[in-house]
Amino acid sequence: MNDAERYRDLAERVLGRSADGTEVSLTLDGLAPEAAGRIRMPDGTRVMGCIVRRPTGEVTSVTAYVESSLDPKAFGDAVRGLYDADGYRPAPPQPGPMGGFRSSGMRGLAGGILCRGEDGPWIQSNGRASTSGSEGVISWNGPAPGGGPCAPRPHGMAFPDVLPPLDAPEGVDLMPGGGYGGGGGSWTTGGAAYTKLGARELVDAFAAQFETAGARKIGSGGDDVVGWSEWKLAKEPWSALLLAFGRDDRKELQLRVEREDYRKREDAMRRGMASSWRMYGF
Repeated sequence: MNDAERYRDLAERVLGRSADGTEVSLTLDGLAPEAAGRIRMPDGTRVMGCIVRRPTGEVTSVTAYVESSLDPKAFGDAVRGLYDADGYRPAPPQPGPMGGFRSSGMRGLAGGILCRGEDGPWIQSNGRASTSGSEGVISWNGPAPGGGPCAPRPHGMAFPDVLPPLDAPEGVDLMPGGGYGGGGGSWTTGGAAYTKLGARELVDAFAAQFETAGARKIGSGGDDVVGWSEWKLAKEPWSALLLAFGRDDRKELQLRVEREDYRKREDAMRRGMASSWRMYGF
């Protein structure tokens, strides 16, 4: 066994293959035979390697690691177009805070999940910018009846699709937190940022991402301890409020997105309740 074969054997074991098994196989500088009919790539894509997983004998996933001259968004759009012809569509929204903030390790990633029916199979593609365009992953995943990302969830509401997740600014470690919604008209999600930036500086560091998403700044302010910015989002009638606060290197983040008509109705209801309380002496 030469050095290349030893490295391959080690890599497959790290990926989960048993000593004499076939649960995982690795192909360098090309696609494995199992990728035929499963992995589709835009023209000019270079394959760095391919991983095939078959934990129970049948192929459950095929993943290609690739490089492209396209930027991450163009690469993702091209991949989607290739699978669209085979009946793949974007995965349905899932309940829970799927928007808001994205961890530092996900900075710059673009992509998504495509489904062929509720049970799959499904495709996951991700890409991030590189010096020559983008580098990323295209992964085919076998059917997962009722358990994969393609199956709709009956309970809960997803973060509204009005603003892409906010990435950690350069030099900032960001950990996403939980979120909660208000009847489909508003969502609030949180996170923690570790940075030497003051609160207002941290808020300002997110501004370019809002602008790239087509948002218009309504106002901003604050100091080293508390910072805020308010935005009119490109999708009507939504707006966003970003807050940062903290006295040390840890800053708490909150992002609230809401429909302006929802807020007006909510304010009217609260004023009505306050009037009733005063009427009855509360």
